[in-house]
Amino acid sequence: MESRPASTALLAGNVIAYNDMRNLKRQGVFGFQNAAGNVVAYNRIVNTMTETADGGAINFAQMANLAAPTIVYGNYVDGVTGLRRTGPGLDGRGVFGGMGIYADHSTSHVYAFDNIVRNTRYAAHY
Repeated sequence: MESRPASTALLAGNVIAYNDMRNLKRQGVFGFQNAAGNVVAYNRIVNTMTETADGGAINFAQMANLAAPTIVYGNYVDGVTGLRRTGPGLDGRGVFGGMGIYADHSTSHVYAFDNIVRNTRYAAHY
């Protein structure tokens, strides 16, 4: 989903449902800058984030503290790899592998329920 003007952040968004997504270098579903008001339901997302760090199989970065609710439910997410970044200043622990469902960068009003998330490198929900 593309970014939208701030004036649309409280409007209805998209329905992303009943998709089978596999072997993706980046996110399965990604909404950016004011892309709120979405329903993400009944998708099967397997083996994602294989060449990207800091993201999730279902990932929103709305950059808006006030936004229409986004509903994420009934999805099956498995195998979110994500690259681990290591190096100076990271204490050798690495950060930001792949997340299952990721509400990133000032994302608000995301309701995630009845999802199955497994085999993530960093966290199931973040």
